[in-house]
Amino acid sequence: MNTSKLKVGIYLRISIEREPEEGGKSATERQREDCERFAATRGWEVAEVFEDADLSAFNKKVVRPAFGRMLESLRAGDIGAVLVWKLDRLSRQQRDLGLVLEACEPHKAFVASVTEPIDTRESYGQFVAELLVSQARMESQNTSIRSRRKAQELRERGAPSINSRRAFGYAKDFSSIVPEEAALLREARDRLFAGESLHGLTLDWHRRGVLSTEGNPWRAQTLKRLLVSATLSGQREKDGQFWPGQWPAIYSPEDTKRLRSLFEAKRTSPVGTTRKSLLTGLLRCGRCGQRLRSSRRNDGSRQYICKKVPGQTNCARCAIGADGLDELIPELVFEAVDDESLSAALAKQGPSDSGVAELVQKDERALEELAKDYYVGREISKSEFTAVRTTLEARLEGNRSKLARERASGSALSFAGQGSSLRAAWPTASLHWRQTVIATVLDHVRIDPPTMKG
Repeated sequence: MNTSKLKVGIYLRISIEREPEEGGKSATERQREDCERFAATRGWEVAEVFEDADLSAFNKKVVRPAFGRMLESLRAGDIGAVLVWKLDRLSRQQRDLGLVLEACEPHKAFVASVTEPIDTRESYGQFVAELLVSQARMESQNTSIRSRRKAQELRERGAPSINSRRAFGYAKDFSSIVPEEAALLREARDRLFAGESLHGLTLDWHRRGVLSTEGNPWRAQTLKRLLVSATLSGQREKDGQFWPGQWPAIYSPEDTKRLRSLFEAKRTSPVGTTRKSLLTGLLRCGRCGQRLRSSRRNDGSRQYICKKVPGQTNCARCAIGADGLDELIPELVFEAVDDESLSAALAKQGPSDSGVAELVQKDERALEELAKDYYVGREISKSEFTAVRTTLEARLEGNRSKLARERASGSALSFAGQGSSLRAAWPTASLHWRQTVIATVLDHVRIDPPTMKG
């Protein structure tokens, strides 16, 4: 007579594991205690406990690691039964229940429930199990419908989407803007508009120690998702539809559209169409003084050449390889910004003081106050809100473009005395940005044609 105890595996699951009250127990701990007590009364030996916390059994895309290990133990015969506190802890999909019952077949294992009359060794027990799983699936679907409807209501009211983690740029409840973070986001927007690359911007945030609200370094794609988020322009979004939000905007909806267009244009640009000529417009022919143009030789290599142009006096007798020169000139610029006399001249020149940055900041604050007056305080009518916002956003668009141009022209100034920093930033910077830096340091470069000795 075989007197060995039946070995069972306890499966525990909870969709959202909340912190227990002080001195209390978690939901999975309570499930486990009840299952162990149930097994002991029947003389079963608990061989292993499988636990999936914070994981849904309804969402087909969710992978449950412990559920997978439990199936392997059943197939291998390491356990002869699966014990659950309630069947919907194990499955809310007929597909998953089918996988469990199939894994039970080779060794005649079964499923049992503490709170329900289920023992799948009997056909009636399988029927009840399938019925309860169908009921659990229906409850999950109804819950999902109610959740989607509630989310739709919140979007239409313009309520913020508040998650467990704080959104960068905002207080936890979206009641106010975090000034330091908002300034970084606006700076990032302006630098992208000025032609800097996302990768270069991300590296700069790493260098400056800018971290996410969870304390992690930024990745380029994560930063991109943040910058193009409708949240930053005070909007709720779903499937291409937008609703005005009840929280202050960090920048305008037009900025969000422009950023998205910028990234989309880069994504869809055909390979090989990007202009590679770094020094176009900077080089002068040493014989005739005309600008050299970029072209390709018959072998495909690039060159800068003095070409005959109708209506101009080009001599067409000067040419130089482009690749070597594209490497040489930046090195000269790196050395130049470290030169004391040039650094002093750049510092004396100083940044543009047109007052545009202050105008942009004032109008951004005015937009925030306008949104509060309309969405929160209900102090003005929709027509008043629309009229003032249109005026402010039009003025902002013009001033932001002007500010972006000013900041681009001051790029070399920001690296005065820091040639090594400029060299490090160079590879990931955009072509426009690099050309602007060179043009700030050099007015032009004269290329003399080679002399022939007879």
